[in-house]
Formats: sequence, structure tokens, C-alpha cells
Amino acid sequence: LWTLYSRLPASSTSNETRKQLQLRREVVKLKRELNATSSQDEFAKWAKIRRQHDKKVAEYDELCKASQPRPLAQ
Repeated sequence: LWTLYSRLPASSTSNETRKQLQLRREVVKLKRELNATSSQDEFAKWAKIRRQHDKKVAEYDELCKASQPRPLAQ
């Protein structure tokens, strides 16, 4: 049910969910690439991937934090 709701075309929730999924995929892809690269033998490449990974993780965390429901004021 949530999948159907989040894919509604006019929903801002669907855009946020789509962006979260895209960022999560990018984070996983970069993590795999980082693990496949030797930090000692290919330091420049490893450092570049590490910076990209850290940036995407920060974006993902910020997006997740912003999309959490806020408690009602009493």
C-alpha cells in the first residue's frame, strides 16, 4: 500500500521517496566500489570515491531526517 501511495504522480512524498531510493542506491554502489579499491595501492582513486561516498551519505541522512514526520504541537 505504501509503495502505491509513494508512487502517486502529484505527491511530494513520492518525489522524496524516489530521491531517497536513488541516493541509497548510489551510496551502496559507491560503498561496493570503495571496498573493491585498495586504499594502499590506489590511494588517489580510493580517496576520491571515499569523498563521494561521504557526501552522498550526508545527503541521504539529511533527506531522511527532513522527511520524518514531526510530532504535533500540544
